[in-house]
Amino acid sequence: TTARLTLDVQGGSHSNNQTFVKFHEKFPSQPLILSECCSCMSQRKPHNASEQPDRSLPTCIAQQNSPSYLPDIAGSLGVWTLMDYFGEPAGVGTYGWPYVSCNFGQFDIAGFPKPHAFWYIANWLQLFPTSDSGRPPLPSQTVVHVLSLPPPGGVVGSKSTIEAITTAPFAELFLDGESQGVLATPFNALGEYMGMNWSSSSNGYKKNITVVGWDASSGGNMLAHHTLLVAGSNNATYKIKLTLDVPSISTGTGSCLLLDGRDTAMVRASIVDGSTGALVSSARNRITFRVVSGPGSGAGISNGDPASHEWMKSDSVNAFGGLARGLFHVSIDCTSEMRELAASIDMDSHWPTSSECEETNFVVEASSPGFMPTRISIPVSTNVVEDNVFSIAAKSTREEISYLEEFVG
Repeated sequence: TTARLTLDVQGGSHSNNQTFVKFHEKFPSQPLILSECCSCMSQRKPHNASEQPDRSLPTCIAQQNSPSYLPDIAGSLGVWTLMDYFGEPAGVGTYGWPYVSCNFGQFDIAGFPKPHAFWYIANWLQLFPTSDSGRPPLPSQTVVHVLSLPPPGGVVGSKSTIEAITTAPFAELFLDGESQGVLATPFNALGEYMGMNWSSSSNGYKKNITVVGWDASSGGNMLAHHTLLVAGSNNATYKIKLTLDVPSISTGTGSCLLLDGRDTAMVRASIVDGSTGALVSSARNRITFRVVSGPGSGAGISNGDPASHEWMKSDSVNAFGGLARGLFHVSIDCTSEMRELAASIDMDSHWPTSSECEETNFVVEASSPGFMPTRISIPVSTNVVEDNVFSIAAKSTREEISYLEEFVG
């Protein structure tokens, strides 16, 4: 009460719905704000990981985010947190050593999205009409996303639970093309989209999981769908696939790196079944990255594993959930202001000549024992006007950002 009398606005940190409701009933004239939320735990773990937190949507994600929907709340200052970080390991079975990073992020420590991210896309973006002045200027579209990650070979001869989230009125699950039933999309008491679960038939599945969003329970129109392919169990067909996550139009980060000595690329290495392209979700192969040619150098590695003790400045890392991350920055500065003056002062560093500042892509290779090496080319630019960070950010709301829709992992 004393604190309330001295504050213009009362903040609530990591408080659930009822805390705000009860406070407002007691102090109806006191402005309220959600000062920080929501330490809700999830992980991008492979299918057979039994410990918590897992890939499911935790109940607290709605219980602690919902206060910002209540009519007496002035707003929210932010969600804790966008990405996992070192320190504060928490959760049943993941509290303390050997776990060294937290579970609170919508993205893991390697920058890969976790199930949390799709809840926010549904409820903090697509739930709002494009006419809402507070909505980011991104397209309005139907979300359908399978949250469960199939193991290699699928699930045969036993039942399994498949979880998904959608903004369509109804959703239907198909396993290897066989319908497992149509469900009405569930909402909580404040009208937020919730995850939905099917219990599969005892036949299981071997090839694919598909969820289709419909506008009616039967005879309706398909609004969107999402399919996950199932990797085979024959590892002789496995290979490394490289994807450029940054820079990429799909992430709103442009199409090239600026040769400023600092700009950094994020490369995703996936272990996939070469015959189908399906992610091998249980793969733990050690992947080594190197720059083959061009103006780039290694900046670090990661894999999203909260128990990983890998040195992040290394050039190799074990895959986690079939994925690994390599980071690479441009190794020359051709665009910074007053670099000629800096070059005259810093005589020990190499400052590129004009001939070295050609827009030549640099090439990155990923390799692993038993696999053929795979390469990817990273475009670079000296056009400061078009490719500086502010120009890229200004264009990011006008271009098609499709990363979350396309991501598998």
